[in-house]
Amino acid sequence: MVSGSIHTPASHVTSRAPQRSDRSPSAPVERKRAYYQDLGPGALYAVGKDSNSNKGHKDPADWVPPNNLFRCTYVRNWIAVKKRWGLSMDGREVNAVAVVLRSCPP
Repeated sequence: MVSGSIHTPASHVTSRAPQRSDRSPSAPVERKRAYYQDLGPGALYAVGKDSNSNKGHKDPADWVPPNNLFRCTYVRNWIAVKKRWGLSMDGREVNAVAVVLRSCPP
């Protein structure tokens, strides 16, 4: 029997801490901490080092997963996390998300 642990890098779907939202005009330290500790549906996913470096703090207007089969899941998770935390999307984000979702199965 082999024991131990394997470290797999994880990335937040939406990588920026909530700074401003419809529910909260400012983001106190407690809210940022809760956001970074969010393990809710779609909040985190396992990534390779290169993919995480390429994504950085980019939103879907500037980066989507290179794996076409994962893009729909990624964008749906992006929307779910934004909604859960009361975070808005700018126009570029909205347009990019819409383009991806048009190619997704229902």
